[in-house]
Amino acid sequence: MTLSRDSSVSPVPSIEAHEEDEDEDEDNVADNDERYDADNLRCVLDEIHHSEPGVIAPPMKGQAGHQNGFRSTAETLPPELMLNIFSFLSSTKDLLPCLLVCKAWARCSIEMVWFRPVVANEKNLLKLLTSVCKGDRCFPYSQLIKRLNLAHLHDNLSDTFLHKFAVCTSLERLTLTHCKKLTDTSMKTILQPNHHLLALDVTGLKELTDETLLVLAEACPNLQGLNVSLCTKITDAAIVAVGQKCTLLRRLKMHACERISDKSIARLASDAKYLLEVDLVSCALITNESVQRLMSQILCLRELRLGNCENITDGAFVRLDMQRFEHLRILDLTNCNQITDDSILKIVQAAPKIRNLVVSKCDNITDKGVLAITKLGKNLHYLHLGHCSKITDRCIIFLARYCNRIRYIDLACCNQLSDIAVHELAKLPKLRRIGLVKCINITDMSIYAMVNKKSAENSLERVHLSYCHHLSLGVSPLFLSV
Repeated sequence: MTLSRDSSVSPVPSIEAHEEDEDEDEDNVADNDERYDADNLRCVLDEIHHSEPGVIAPPMKGQAGHQNGFRSTAETLPPELMLNIFSFLSSTKDLLPCLLVCKAWARCSIEMVWFRPVVANEKNLLKLLTSVCKGDRCFPYSQLIKRLNLAHLHDNLSDTFLHKFAVCTSLERLTLTHCKKLTDTSMKTILQPNHHLLALDVTGLKELTDETLLVLAEACPNLQGLNVSLCTKITDAAIVAVGQKCTLLRRLKMHACERISDKSIARLASDAKYLLEVDLVSCALITNESVQRLMSQILCLRELRLGNCENITDGAFVRLDMQRFEHLRILDLTNCNQITDDSILKIVQAAPKIRNLVVSKCDNITDKGVLAITKLGKNLHYLHLGHCSKITDRCIIFLARYCNRIRYIDLACCNQLSDIAVHELAKLPKLRRIGLVKCINITDMSIYAMVNKKSAENSLERVHLSYCHHLSLGVSPLFLSV
């Protein structure tokens, strides 16, 4: 059973530092003419388009005209100051009335309105395309769009529609997650003119091949973020090209790119010196060589994900004792089942500020490895030890005492743990979530320990207790009363 105080919170915390996209505004800029008086808006924008700077716009319907030569204080503010003021408005909906105040306000606010259009459905898409493709508009709307997210149209977006966005040549961020109908044809068309692109997310575009990334490498030298997860046709040649041409690359995610091998990662490590985040989860061809190259040549690495890379052994970390990785915060070794306590000792020594450590399904981890993890002390916030069936109460007691800032800990299927371990974990002042699935030895005493937890923050949000057969139904209501 799963007992939760806040059902809206995901059981596994999101740790991504990056990149991903910011919260979208609630309203679509393509619907502006439906919310405000279309005649007034058209009148102002027309006047702005055809008049000299500094000339006052004609009065709106129902408003008194300005005296000749008079300009309000609001209209004479420097553009930099107005942009700073507008930045405090929370949504596009709040910005739209600024377009109707005067020409100076319209010029400043129009860029912010069109900076990141929201395209939630096909209706929004058609309206947006009408605006950007029509040539006789007051403003060059196609050049105002900096961030374009079409992921909501993943089932319907085709090459035909994406081709039309080739007129948007000022894109900085393009998100096309799981738009599975897209191919190299439209991708090359939209990438070629966008020389200022900083981030591209094409997760799940299984028809994409090296052709797209080769064009990307040539056209977008300032690229900083690339996500090609689940793009199964991408090969080493494409990654090598991106590494050579996009030397400012910061984040690279290649989850389940099954054709990627040590060849491209070794080259990437030597070319892309500014890499902060690398995701190689489920890249089955990756071996110790890739890990050694990354960790010996990119000393500023902040996040490294190697889950399900089953060819990785202790040899990957054999030289870590000669280096320090002060910036490494996230290390994922899920199901790297050849890893032993020796690797954990060297990792903790070399990267003492790790915040999120995942060693789930690493069967060879024992109490010795967990005791080494305690040296991370207050830096450790998230620890995943699920399926490490050799660990006992002893190491968890020390972990709870030395790493007292843990927020999340997963101990699923650690079947040697008992109420003693849970009693110590319940004392953690910042603990929010704890996973105890299939910890078959725990009893109602563990529940009482967590319910009676003495903490000023009272932070516990979620407890996972599925398949804990020694628990009685009578303890369930205790969580609801906390």
